[in-house]
Amino acid sequence: MTDWSQSAIFAAAALVGARIAGLFLVAPFFRSSLFPWRLKLGVIGLLTVTALSSPAVSTSLFERASELQLRLAPSLGAWLLLAGEAIIGIVIAWSAFLVLGAVRGAASLISQQAGLSAAAIADPQGAAEESALPFFHAALTVFIFISLDLHLSMIRLVFESFTVAPPGSVTIDLMPELCAQLVWRVGADLLSTALILAIPLCLTLALVSMAQGLLGRVLPEAELFTLGLPVRSCVAIVSLVAILPAMSEFLRLRLDGAIADGRMLLAGLGG
Repeated sequence: MTDWSQSAIFAAAALVGARIAGLFLVAPFFRSSLFPWRLKLGVIGLLTVTALSSPAVSTSLFERASELQLRLAPSLGAWLLLAGEAIIGIVIAWSAFLVLGAVRGAASLISQQAGLSAAAIADPQGAAEESALPFFHAALTVFIFISLDLHLSMIRLVFESFTVAPPGSVTIDLMPELCAQLVWRVGADLLSTALILAIPLCLTLALVSMAQGLLGRVLPEAELFTLGLPVRSCVAIVSLVAILPAMSEFLRLRLDGAIADGRMLLAGLGG
């Protein structure tokens, strides 16, 4: 890198860092609040140096060094250029981010149906916003994500993206079309993923409600309202344990598909 000027190296580092920062904004595990920002910045800097040391990345950057330096001159265009690079990182991680959102949404629905969010319903001001179930589902998703080394796959995909989508390829005219692709081509899986995760437990709890109603007709003197909530909670927990292997396998397939979706969007961006 000694053959290039200091300004060229700074421009290349800014573009690479912006693209990696976009990944850290939405990707599971990377975006966690338990991951301090100082550590995130350190990892982004380390990955930036590693990317600049890669011949595939450095070649695509320094072939257009003079053009990129002009575009990075202090102006609105420089901020738009950096925003475009961050959007490419967001594109790579968007599908996995939606999988995590669908899992949390399904868990919230199950929690409400099972009565695990009764405290929040009774006292929305003083109670916690979410029950433990969405946190459990989110932690399981992140664990599967890391166990499959998908965080490394995303970093590798960011490095590959400089060949598929060279720096500066996302312009302000392309941003609306790209956002539409993110919403329609990948966002369509959000509802289906949440329904597949929630329907088994919701159907089980619906059967419990029907049984409770029939028992109430047979034994009207029984205090079913008092016993109904703990019964529904216990049935939900037992059912969740029973379907946990199948749910883990489904999440594995969806996360693998999320990486493929990110690669597909990136290929479409590169034309």
